[in-house]
Amino acid sequence: MGNHNHKKNALFQEIKIKENFIKLLKYLLTLFVMILTYTITFHFIMLWEGREFSWITGAYWTLTTMSTLGFGDITFDSDVGKIFSVWVLLSGLVYLLVLFPYIFISLFYTPWMEFQTRHRLFQYNPENTSGHVIITELDPVAQSLIERLESYNIGYVILADTIEKARDWRDKDYIAIHGYFDDPEAYKKAKIENAIMVFANSSNEKQNTVAALTIRDLNPDIEIVSNVDNRDFQDILYLAGCNNTIDITEHMGRSFSRRSVAHKHHVSAIGKFGKLVVWEVPAYGACFQGKRIQDALNALRGLYVVGVWKRGEFLIPEVQEIITPDMILVVTGELENSECLEHIYSSDLFLDSHVLLIGCGRVGRATAHFLQRLGVEFKFLDNVAEREIRAIEEGIDMDGRFILGDGSKAEDLERAGLSKASTVIISTHDDSANAFLTLYCRKMRENVLILSRANLERNINTLHRAGADLVISYASSGAVLIFNIIRKSNNIMLEEGLELFRIPIPKSLQGKTIKECNVRRNSGCSIIAMIDQEGEITSLPSIDEKLPENVDLVLIGSPESEKKFLDQYIPR
Repeated sequence: MGNHNHKKNALFQEIKIKENFIKLLKYLLTLFVMILTYTITFHFIMLWEGREFSWITGAYWTLTTMSTLGFGDITFDSDVGKIFSVWVLLSGLVYLLVLFPYIFISLFYTPWMEFQTRHRLFQYNPENTSGHVIITELDPVAQSLIERLESYNIGYVILADTIEKARDWRDKDYIAIHGYFDDPEAYKKAKIENAIMVFANSSNEKQNTVAALTIRDLNPDIEIVSNVDNRDFQDILYLAGCNNTIDITEHMGRSFSRRSVAHKHHVSAIGKFGKLVVWEVPAYGACFQGKRIQDALNALRGLYVVGVWKRGEFLIPEVQEIITPDMILVVTGELENSECLEHIYSSDLFLDSHVLLIGCGRVGRATAHFLQRLGVEFKFLDNVAEREIRAIEEGIDMDGRFILGDGSKAEDLERAGLSKASTVIISTHDDSANAFLTLYCRKMRENVLILSRANLERNINTLHRAGADLVISYASSGAVLIFNIIRKSNNIMLEEGLELFRIPIPKSLQGKTIKECNVRRNSGCSIIAMIDQEGEITSLPSIDEKLPENVDLVLIGSPESEKKFLDQYIPR
């Protein structure tokens, strides 16, 4: 279909060029006839007035008058001649000062600019013509992915189905070419033979299926990843040639459920590197709430507090700092030492508690699935009755759990049990609504744990300011899933703007002490553990002991600080 459209457009351009050429010939012929007629008329009127000029002089007078130059060296004496002069002047205004620029722009300049733009947009000549990622659509997930690719100097190219899109994206400093998702020529121009992955990220699974079929014919070995919203289409995408599919909705639901605190569920692991497990432990309701970090370390025997979240800001606390209810502790250690996590919460506090889900959309229903598996009581608050039926069809037990109402009304929030909720998860598809509901719930329940969804990354800080304890970004969640496939790694995104990552110890750090390395000051990352070649976690040496060789370092930091670490310690 794309190839057919391309040929059709080429044919249309050929016809348009012929039409423009005919229009130009007609204009030039008309202008020549006018100049010839006016020159002859000038000659005869001058003879009638008793003066004689050469034919070249007549053409000279005609052109200077039509172009409004009018030097005044040759003029008529009779009224007839003056009327003729006015007519020549007016016709010259129309044909030379109006029609000529219009014809020049429409028949020459604009087609030439379109050709230059099309030629530029079809050319993809990055410095490194291999190891890049081809993206079939520019959406928030792709934008977030591109930021990570650029941090690791991984190339990319985006396919745009219109010249206007490609031009607009290039103006925004994205690398884009004009091409259709189902056109083999577009992938050839994107150098698919040298690419490492194609991310088929159309919102339409049918288009992603066609894209996968097209790509697989061109490169049988390339990694093809597609996003999928309807799991019924997952098998079709695999049959079409996809190696992996990502379900961002399911991923966000799992993330929300893991971070909720309620009866029978207090905390669960959010990721691991080998035997090193990472937990996020909400301070709300914990035995060390209101106490020092040192007290938390004593309660978390065998585990380490590597940082805390406080309304969107990640901090490396001092041991004497007081733990407030709005903190979420980032804890690491081995799974065998995690039994203490089951005893740090008071069961009485959460005896009648539940998780309140505001929004029964796809993310809300995915979260409910995981909460149901964990045995956590939950309730929905939504203003669309049909969504309850959809949840039941998806296998969610909705007996008494759906409250039809408006989250912006206090009486509806009370009917949904906000006063007894230990965690509120706000997951509508509208960031403005999420910010409003976060602020409103925070006003009604100062200490409740509020988790909120961000659809656009620019609204993450807004949601934190509104009072969210933790924000999970749709775009970043998808980008991390894709990026992990590209790197064949298991980076853990703890929250927007913070990740745990594992990297072989750079040669520049081998044999140096942690004090000498000064990693935290130079890059903003913190080393939290070491993993040997057998996958065993080894504790960090003291600040005055030298770092060993042949180990992997596990660091915590933002994508920006990770890039600084790589630039600082690993020469490219």
